[in-house]
Amino acid sequence: MSTPRIAAGLIGIAVSFISPAQGGNFDAGIIVGDPTGLSIKGWLNNAQAYAAAASWSSGKNDEFYIHADYLHHDYTLIKVTQGRGSLPVYYGIGARILNQDNKDTEAGIRIPVGLDYKVDKMPLSLFVEIVPRLDVTPDTEFELDAAAGVRYRLSKQ
Repeated sequence: MSTPRIAAGLIGIAVSFISPAQGGNFDAGIIVGDPTGLSIKGWLNNAQAYAAAASWSSGKNDEFYIHADYLHHDYTLIKVTQGRGSLPVYYGIGARILNQDNKDTEAGIRIPVGLDYKVDKMPLSLFVEIVPRLDVTPDTEFELDAAAGVRYRLSKQ
């Protein structure tokens, strides 16, 4: 099975768990950095969400990446002038998998910390994050990832 098909299947599964049909709020967009690809976020309530990202390359390494995180958002740390949106700080825990056809599959634990600016009167959010990551397979290795992105709100929040 090709890597893009696997990615599409995993994204489909993630969307089914956090889709608006399930009563949740749902955002979709892009993420740039480590990784660069598609990003989705499903809100359980105003403070808790699940986020995931996937990317793939069919170049000479034929690589596939996916991560999923549980996030908590704190709206009290940074105040935004009323009518200008909101800027919660978020933090959480998650997991990631990187598979390259020419190498062993890497799997690890993520601890994302970031900012998620929700634009007022527009269905957009802009985010930046720094993610300490501990890979546990095939070798134990600690690294720091960073990414930024934009998501479009597909349901009311």
